[in-house]
Amino acid sequence: MNKFLPKSLLLKATIFAASAAMSIVTATMSFAQAQQPRPSLPPASALGSALATRPQGDVGSGIVAPAYLDQVIEPDEYRVGPGDVIYVNIWTSRPEQYEVEITPEATFIVPGVGDLNVQGMTLTELKTAAIARLREFYRETPISITLGKVRRFRVTVTGAVENPGLHIVTANTRASEVLEVAGLRDDATRRQVRLERRDTTLLVDLAAFERLGLREANPYLYEGDVLIAPPVDSRWGNVEIAGAVNLPGTFGFSPGDLVGDLVDLAFDLRSDADTTRLELWRFPPGENDAVRFDWPPESSYSDWRKFALRPDDRLFVRAIDGYRRKNSVRVTGEVQRPGHYAFPGESIALKAIIDSAGGFTPVGDLSHALVVRRNQPEWVNENRTRVGLVPPDLRSQTETDIVVADALTVPGRVAVDFEKLFLDGDESHNVSLLDGDEVVIPRLTQNINIIGRVVQPGLVPVKSGADLQYYVERAGGYSWQADRGGTFLVKGATGVAIKKQRVDDISAGDTIVIPTRRGRRWWQAFRETLTVTTSLATLYLVIDQVTN
Repeated sequence: MNKFLPKSLLLKATIFAASAAMSIVTATMSFAQAQQPRPSLPPASALGSALATRPQGDVGSGIVAPAYLDQVIEPDEYRVGPGDVIYVNIWTSRPEQYEVEITPEATFIVPGVGDLNVQGMTLTELKTAAIARLREFYRETPISITLGKVRRFRVTVTGAVENPGLHIVTANTRASEVLEVAGLRDDATRRQVRLERRDTTLLVDLAAFERLGLREANPYLYEGDVLIAPPVDSRWGNVEIAGAVNLPGTFGFSPGDLVGDLVDLAFDLRSDADTTRLELWRFPPGENDAVRFDWPPESSYSDWRKFALRPDDRLFVRAIDGYRRKNSVRVTGEVQRPGHYAFPGESIALKAIIDSAGGFTPVGDLSHALVVRRNQPEWVNENRTRVGLVPPDLRSQTETDIVVADALTVPGRVAVDFEKLFLDGDESHNVSLLDGDEVVIPRLTQNINIIGRVVQPGLVPVKSGADLQYYVERAGGYSWQADRGGTFLVKGATGVAIKKQRVDDISAGDTIVIPTRRGRRWWQAFRETLTVTTSLATLYLVIDQVTN
């Protein structure tokens, strides 16, 4: 009879029949799943705080992430224990989520299934075992198990610490953190802290962790751990490294230390280190004097790194002489191309630097040009430092003269006459410049400077042939506080001070100084004289009475 139906109607009927059949199959599977018994949870009284259900639908609410993690917890390395909170998610059409805390007996209660002893298990092993048990009831349903909250427990800290005793930590706490809370004393070792763990003793090396970031030197803590920080005598038993390393220092010796370990603690060698000149000094057994250790013949630096150290060893790393010199001189002022100029070797002639700078400009003042040595030897400042420590009223005349002379001198100035060198060709003034030197070529000026006790101190235009009195009058003349007899001239080119009576030439850039008149304390002088006279008279009367 179907052959009498139109083809389109036949196609629609076929699709309708197939859809109806699929609906019947789906309804049957849902009914069967509904009739299948679900795993029931143990009574709440049996679980206590170890198990709690969460409202269905909002599977993410209330989850607390571990705080202060220094790295992501690795499931293959993290060992679970009592107090860890595990989240179990069963992703059915109506998601189920459980929060399970491992019991003090290291028991993990698998929801609706039973107990699982997890003592000594890693997080990965717990996941595998728990999912295997749940698969008995949820064969195809997705299941996820995650660590929700790390456990808290106590460890013991003792030894050279400010707060010994029990300290509460979490499973992601490292040894250094609890030692910081306990307060390591100054005399405590930082490289041989003992970590007693059941039948095992580990060494905590805080220096290796802090300087090199070696996590294995600063392990995580477990239940029952005991940290012992022994006191040490900082004078003995250390290893030291100095010289061409990035951070020289002294470190407590740790058994097994190699030369390479000491170099690593110093943040490696500097680029100028001479690896052929490492000096190791050590104390022979029973001796009080260290001797230089001789490396094995034909050994290299890579061989030396593997050499074992002993307590009180000292390693000195020498630098390569003249390694990559970066010498330069700065030229400022009236030259064609001012700036910094590099040069090879240890020094360069003054004329060569001026030539590199393009020579002087037309307004350059050679009479006041100078060379300043910024990097002065230490002995140059010894007198200044020594005299500066003496109070002014206790200084001798020589010390006072040193202070005055130093005040009139440009610090670090090199004795050179630019006019004699560049105008007269006197090569004796072609001084050698060193790294850090500065060449200063001032601008030509047509003034002199008048300071001190005049009516109008300041700049006065230069007049050819004028004497000192002319410039003082141009500045308004002496004020009533002026010490006219003490007036002197400071030459701008040399800094030399010349008394008023000896001034025969005044040129641009010079400075005239009019000091303040020092008042005399007549009453004080009279009292001192009267006191001395009275004492002498009294002494005369006593002697006269005794002799008569």
